[in-house]
Amino acid sequence: ERQADHARTEVNAAYQEVRKYELAKEAKQKKIDAELDRKARILMDEMGLELHRRNSATSSTWRE
Repeated sequence: ERQADHARTEVNAAYQEVRKYELAKEAKQKKIDAELDRKARILMDEMGLELHRRNSATSSTWRE
C-alpha cells in the first residue's frame, strides 16, 4: 500500500511537471499567434489605405 501511494505521488509529480511545460508552450504559441495576427492586421490596413488612396486619386481625375 505504501509503495502504491509513493508511486502515485511520483506519477502525479511527473504529470504536474509535464503539464507545467505544456502550459508554457501553449502560452508561448498564443503569444506568437497574437503577434502574427497583429502584423497581418497592420498589413491589411496598409493595403486598404493604399487602395483608398488610389481610388480617391482615380475618381478625382474622372471629375476634372
